[in-house]
Order: sequence, then structure tokens, then C-alpha cells
Amino acid sequence: DRAGRTVTNLSVRAEQADGKLVAMGIAIAGTDQVGALDYAGTSPAMPDPADVPTLPVLAQMPPISARYLMKPCLGPPPFSGGDEALSGGWIRLTEPRPFDALAAVAYLDAWLPAPFTRLHGPAAAPTLDYTVYLHGPLPPADLSPEAFLKLRIASTTSTRGYFSEDCEVWTPDGVLLAQSRQLALLAPLDRGPR
Repeated sequence: DRAGRTVTNLSVRAEQADGKLVAMGIAIAGTDQVGALDYAGTSPAMPDPADVPTLPVLAQMPPISARYLMKPCLGPPPFSGGDEALSGGWIRLTEPRPFDALAAVAYLDAWLPAPFTRLHGPAAAPTLDYTVYLHGPLPPADLSPEAFLKLRIASTTSTRGYFSEDCEVWTPDGVLLAQSRQLALLAPLDRGPR
């Protein structure tokens, strides 16, 4: 751990009672700075959330899916053999709460992995590395806990059983709130990770 005038680095380890390491994390927190340039990508264009049906929670979906209202409207449908690994839409918690840092981490990993739009059936996709970037103070003062947020998930690379994926969460009016980058396995269900 190291604390400076503008940036603090912190590492965290989670171990079982027998001392076996189960998770490791690194956090970097910094104060706002005057930058040489401020910019962000473009918020994805989506229809109004009121015009998009909510995805029903199906028995084959992970139980955590019941905690979200999801309105898919980006990319090909899952398991359709689409030509791009792009997915997303409108999302919010079933039980509304402010969009804080904990919610950001959860939203960024709530949707099906982007490569699922290119597949013809389910696959195992366990996370190997997960990094989250929070942009600005959370929760935003003018964002209602009931608001649907824009979620965009894309993967440009899947090779040798691994894929990388980028995810973004935006306010309805196009302010980037958080991003993640993930490295995961992509394995047939009958073989699973080794």
C-alpha cells in the first residue's frame, strides 16, 4: 500500500479460514486533477427504455439475473450466431438503489458475455481478471435510483479459449459513469475450464 498527495494505491486479499487465497484486488484512488484534455467515447444510441420490452428471467439464467430489469437493444440476440460480439441495452436493479461504486461493479458484470451473441449455444465463461474504472463521483446527484442506465458490452478478440471484453455504463443522457475490462475463458460446457 502506498499513499501519495494525489493517488493512493491499496491491495486487498481474501482468504478462506485455512489460508487459501480466493480473491485478490488492487484499488487506486485519486483526487480530481486538471487534465491536458477531457474526452469520452460516444454514448450508444438506444430507443427509449419505455419502448423496449423487459427480458423475462428464465430458468436457465443465473439466479442473480432476477435482481435486474434488463431491456436488450444492442447487438445480435444471444446464441444467434451473430457476426459481432456486441450486446447491451437498458438496465437497472429490480429493487432501486443509488448508482454507487458497488452498483457500478455489479452492473458492469450483470449482462451475458458479449461473445454469446456469436455462439449458437451456451458456453462456460468464468472471469480470470476484472478491472473497473469509475468516472466521477458516485452516485451522480441528478440520477434517480429508478433510472434505467445504458450498458454496452463488446469483445473484439477471442482466441485459444480466452476472450477480452469491454463494458460501459452511461446515464440516459450520455454521461459515462463506469467502464470495465475483463479477461475470461470461453469453453464448451461439456469440457469446462481446466
